[in-house]
Amino acid sequence: MEISLLLLENLLSMLLIAIIGYTVARKGLMSDKECAAFSRLVVNIFMPCMIMKAMQIELTEERIRGFVVLFVFALIVHAVWIILGRVLNRTIRLTAVEEATLIYSNAGNLIIPLVSALFGEEYVFYSCVFTIVQLVFMWTHGVSLIRESKSIEWKKILLNPNILSVVVGACLLVTKLPLPKPVTSAISSLGSMVGPCAMLIIGMTIAKQDLLSVFKMKRAYFVAFGRLVVFPALILVFLYLSGYLAKNPESLTLFQIAFLAVSAPPAATVSQLAVMYDRDAVNASIFNVMGVAGCVVTMPVMMYLLQILFV
Repeated sequence: MEISLLLLENLLSMLLIAIIGYTVARKGLMSDKECAAFSRLVVNIFMPCMIMKAMQIELTEERIRGFVVLFVFALIVHAVWIILGRVLNRTIRLTAVEEATLIYSNAGNLIIPLVSALFGEEYVFYSCVFTIVQLVFMWTHGVSLIRESKSIEWKKILLNPNILSVVVGACLLVTKLPLPKPVTSAISSLGSMVGPCAMLIIGMTIAKQDLLSVFKMKRAYFVAFGRLVVFPALILVFLYLSGYLAKNPESLTLFQIAFLAVSAPPAATVSQLAVMYDRDAVNASIFNVMGVAGCVVTMPVMMYLLQILFV
């Protein structure tokens, strides 16, 4: 219960930042172009710095073991969700944006600040595992899905700043090469800006929508319920049936971190890709807004259910 309450407090804090972003945009203090430029800063600079910052730690046997466990878990989660998305698409006819919204959660710019607040800076490394796996799936399967094309733009994937930051961070982690203190300080400062800046952008995105029309859209409730309740609940059942945590109770904290990402609202990247490829961008934003609004309730509940089952 304590983790759930702390999570609720931090989500409410982030919601207040989003409200500030909403007010800034509604008052016209930032134009659409300036908001878009701000978003690109978060995705292309702040996020890579945050990933590199999280990987500036000592690589111990315990951390390697935890990384491998969560890496396999993240692979399984995404495989299950992609298969489920395909099944739902064939049965109830989802759009590409709806399918991507159900599959991809906001595992990066929302979860990493939460992990830092709930568990401490030393655990941020583990939260990056889910983010790394999702980055690969997002820029391969996710982009192909939204583009409605089976081709994969490997050049864009390999040159993506977030993918590059993972590669550079991993090389520094393995080789134990220290960065100069000014560089480390700059990376740390920029990386710490992801949480508040991401919530400001979410608020600015909400300001572009007619909130009344958002909450009148029945399809948005369906997609939000799937992303926030159904998909996480399936993973919770899978985790329970696997018996892994019953045999390895010391791994509970790792899976609490991973489950934050599992139960998170839709990935903001889905909305950005929808805009980039001109694919149902308005609905993508509406789904994102509904997910962010709903996660304040559903994420603490999901974490509470995890604690009931495994604590």
